[in-house]
Amino acid sequence: MILVAILAVLGMGAISASAYFIVAPGMRRLPMQWSVSGRVNWTAPRLVALSLTPLLISAIMLLVIALETELAERDIALLILSVVGPVVHLLHIALIGRQTRNLS
Repeated sequence: MILVAILAVLGMGAISASAYFIVAPGMRRLPMQWSVSGRVNWTAPRLVALSLTPLLISAIMLLVIALETELAERDIALLILSVVGPVVHLLHIALIGRQTRNLS
């Protein structure tokens, strides 16, 4: 299951690398959080915005690997993170794209 987790993180990295050049190419800062009404609460530099989710998921995966002694529990947690992480990352990038299209 560790291989699946590694592939998920590498996939998120590839998504981030392509999004860096494709999503909102003219913006130096990208939205990171939205309010319930849809307004941007705060932004981050491009590189930070696009690499934060993969880094956070990687850190959580490393904690699971280091702290979980039961192999079955560890594998389930890594599988869930390997699915949820990329989905959340794609959602964040899609929301960034939608926000920047609305500004145009």
